[in-house]
Amino acid sequence: MKTKEFKPIKRHNALVQFSREHHFGLLLVWKIREGIKNGIDPERIGRYTLCFFDRELRPHFLEEENFFFGKLPEDDPLVLQALKEHKSISIIIDELSRDNNNMQILMNFASLLEDHIRFEERVLFNHLQNILSNDELRKTVKQQNQKTCNADDEWKDKFWENNKRSGGGSVQKLAAGLTLMISFCFFMGCSTNEKTENNKPEEHETSMVHSEDSSVSLSLNDGRKWKADSITNINVAVIENIVSTSHPETTDEFHAIGIEIQGAVNKLLQDCKMHGPDHEALHHWLEPILETNNKLSESRTMDETKENFGKMRDRILIYHQYFE
Repeated sequence: MKTKEFKPIKRHNALVQFSREHHFGLLLVWKIREGIKNGIDPERIGRYTLCFFDRELRPHFLEEENFFFGKLPEDDPLVLQALKEHKSISIIIDELSRDNNNMQILMNFASLLEDHIRFEERVLFNHLQNILSNDELRKTVKQQNQKTCNADDEWKDKFWENNKRSGGGSVQKLAAGLTLMISFCFFMGCSTNEKTENNKPEEHETSMVHSEDSSVSLSLNDGRKWKADSITNINVAVIENIVSTSHPETTDEFHAIGIEIQGAVNKLLQDCKMHGPDHEALHHWLEPILETNNKLSESRTMDETKENFGKMRDRILIYHQYFE
């Protein structure tokens, strides 16, 4: 059976911020599961989850309801489902606040939140774009307060980082800067680590993609997709969302998106725990993105800027042809 290819959804500007907040919600799900998998005290995970909900998710739910849900008929089945799920998530948060050392409550919350976000991204938001007029959606943009997820800013107990594998010093250097030099130091460091683990590169000969900007080629794993870990797929979704929902018009706006993409790539590399041939294939996908983003930052004419952004976007959006 042919695998159904992922096609990023073009979001109306009114929903872009909410889609980005959804990605941070999926990161919360991953952090909870990572903590449980690594044997972290459930109380530590519970405290963070409650904090994140109060700072990020509760306002997110209220804004969805105030900006969008009230504009549709009261008996709209998809809105009713979303409201029901908001209530269910709030109820389980109340349970967690009374017993934040309960691993089962945390697992139930993570599953419920993930399913809810997938429903809104794949079904509800498309429905809103189809039902609401452009004028109605544009009005909500003016009402929205631009914000970024800051739940981690003052949170010192980053339990999800406890079991990061050793040898990640080059990854930390990459996160500290935006240059290709640091990025390639990361790649070199990973290659060294893989050799010490006796992971030898393998040859794969199907569906090869060559980049004009790099000697690096990307191919399938003998006709099969490479295996990425869950946090890598989540972080790639963030990058895909940036290029799919952005509509830059000036060189400065293109450059700002490039900086945002670089930050998301740095986050992907920080979190990545892949190794072996799958990890090497991920590098093959990433290197042309980093090269083209560097060229984008140096572009001065609009034609050059659009060309580099287009190449970078196209490379980003082939990810699901090669990874699962």
